[in-house]
Amino acid sequence: MSDNGRPFDFGQFGGASASGNAPSPAGASGSANPFGAVGADGADRNVYGGSTPAGFGTGMAVGGGHYDGASALLRPTNAPVVWLYTAVATSIIAMLVALMLGSTAAFAIGAWILAGPIAIALVAVFSIQDTRARTAALYSSSGFVSWLYRGAIVLSLIAVVISALKIADWVGRI
Repeated sequence: MSDNGRPFDFGQFGGASASGNAPSPAGASGSANPFGAVGADGADRNVYGGSTPAGFGTGMAVGGGHYDGASALLRPTNAPVVWLYTAVATSIIAMLVALMLGSTAAFAIGAWILAGPIAIALVAVFSIQDTRARTAALYSSSGFVSWLYRGAIVLSLIAVVISALKIADWVGRI
């Protein structure tokens, strides 16, 4: 197989050879648009059916929608403190139940469950939601959020200890 001095001449494989009939950038239809053809009005047609009179079009289909090049409105994201407020309220309720009704085993165990697994689960949900919120473009957090987080943990710990002492007192009297 000889290359005739032209190493990039692949005309023998069915394409155009370098002897003057090289393919044009306009494609087979004569259009300057490599992705479409010329419409009846003389404008290039893109693959989405719209016309692109000069250069790139004004919009393009993206993920099933239409992107017009404008930026989306950025909204600051805040820490989801409602979960911390709920954890604090749960711990306070558990503390009050343990102190007032803790001599009954069912109330002491209920207060322990409320202050322990439930309050800590609420703090965990806050942590997960806050981590998601921090991935936003604009995240706004106040200084009190870290103190509220610490307060929720401390109140939960105090309520767990109080209810555990009430449970131990009840078990000791059996």
